[in-house]
Amino acid sequence: AAAAGRRDAALASLAAAERASADPVFLRRLAAAYRDAGDSRAAGRVRRRAGDDAGLLLDRAEAAAAAGDRRGAAALLSRAASLGLDDDEARRVVLLRQSQGDYAGAAEVARARIVLRPVDARWRNDLGVLHSLMGRDDEAAADWAAAIALDPDGLAPYLSLGTLYSSAGRRRDALELYEKSLSRRHVPSEAGVLRRILEERRKLLP
Repeated sequence: AAAAGRRDAALASLAAAERASADPVFLRRLAAAYRDAGDSRAAGRVRRRAGDDAGLLLDRAEAAAAAGDRRGAAALLSRAASLGLDDDEARRVVLLRQSQGDYAGAAEVARARIVLRPVDARWRNDLGVLHSLMGRDDEAAADWAAAIALDPDGLAPYLSLGTLYSSAGRRRDALELYEKSLSRRHVPSEAGVLRRILEERRKLLP
């Protein structure tokens, strides 16, 4: 009952915000908030007000994937990917394609974002994950090394590359990489990744 009450209050707050603004950028964020709150109908209504065709297609693709309609989800994702996507929308395409096992399609989107955002380490890291899923470990390692070079404080590529080194028997390289990551500045949002690095490091200590 308490959870339902909180959701109702959140939806009422979103509805008030919807009435107060017609700014397309704000409405896109509002639609995402409605989606996160589980009100897909309201999300669609707000996306239509904002002219957010890509968002509508992605919402429908997620719904199709959840219903097990892989072909329908793939078709909707292809239509969405043909539009001008922002980084958040492109990441949704990547995650959906990855969840459907379309690693090559997801990697294609990630490579396109790297062309647009060559200094964004997150896309390099994402491409490394996708290459790893495709069994292309050398390319994955290069991607993660590039991500570390672009953002030495981001922990995710250290963990991924260290795990790859460890699985390949390169224990010393993995340990050195983990030590390097621990010397960097850490942010609270990566606390989980930091715990994983500490756990993997402990396994490698004599």
